[in-house]
Amino acid sequence: MAFTVDALVHTIDEHQRKHEEAKTRLADEAKQLRKRLHAALQACAIKAQSESASSDDTFIRRIDWCLEDYAESIKFMHNGDAIWSPEFAIMDIQGLKLEFFPNGKNTTKNPGFCALFLWCPAGVKVKYRLRVGSHWAESEEDEYRKIMGHGHSNFCLLEPQVNTGTNSLLVGVEILAISFVEELGGGVRLFNDAPEALVWNAMEVLQNRDMNQVQWTIKDIKKRLEEMPRGTAMYSRLFTIAGVRDMQIEFYPNGIAQVPGSKQLRDGWCAFYVRANDQGTLKLTFKVGETSRGPVGTSFERNQARGLPEFCDLSEELKNKPDMQDLMCVVKVENPRLEKEDDTFYL
Repeated sequence: MAFTVDALVHTIDEHQRKHEEAKTRLADEAKQLRKRLHAALQACAIKAQSESASSDDTFIRRIDWCLEDYAESIKFMHNGDAIWSPEFAIMDIQGLKLEFFPNGKNTTKNPGFCALFLWCPAGVKVKYRLRVGSHWAESEEDEYRKIMGHGHSNFCLLEPQVNTGTNSLLVGVEILAISFVEELGGGVRLFNDAPEALVWNAMEVLQNRDMNQVQWTIKDIKKRLEEMPRGTAMYSRLFTIAGVRDMQIEFYPNGIAQVPGSKQLRDGWCAFYVRANDQGTLKLTFKVGETSRGPVGTSFERNQARGLPEFCDLSEELKNKPDMQDLMCVVKVENPRLEKEDDTFYL
């Protein structure tokens, strides 16, 4: 009899253990189903909104993601559990999304803090600010060399940011600047800058409007003379000065190539040219080392180069200054259309 009772107790205990395991498993499955359902409903809602809105995302710079029924959504979420926003596009860059950890992740050190990350595809360089509720983080600038997330493991204390009246939480990102590099294969890369770059270019024209002189320092000029045969040029970066955009200095350390049938050019003489995107007439003064030429009236058409094929004997310039390592090239621009002060812009 005692043996039979013990066997029944053991059987009951075993059934009870299996019952508890089944309950735990079902609770976990219900939790996962609830999370999937919530994500699916959010995706459907945002998809409907996006389909009814304009498809032009060129000037979209702010994304607000509202988590509704918030308390119910995170009821079964633990540390390390994330909610993903639907994917969105900015400036035709697809695949951006937000990853939100209501209870933080394993790298979250502050109790009660949430974590938030912005995911972008490879090739994106972006300056942005993340938000949860009314809390905005400082601006960040990240370059995505692969598909990954950048953000904060210790973003903010979450509870004060929840809107208890509507049982919702607002999560979002503001894009301050963005550019994209696309690899097409075969060594071809496409660079896509935001429209703000055009605005910055126009602002540069205003900013440098009162400057009328640019100095370009060419490093290790003796080495350049050895490396660059006649007919090869060095080009400065584009600059804006005296109200003229996209000017550029074109310098030939060993002179331009000899054209058959033309005047024989002297060996050792450098050539100096300027290109400009301007339809008017400018007065230009050129200077290489201690040798100055001009001012000369110059007009530009279709960004043609204007200058002198025989500017100065560069070997003499270097002979007079044997310790000189760097060569200074200067262009002074007088724009009759502007009244300006004498100022210098350094490349």
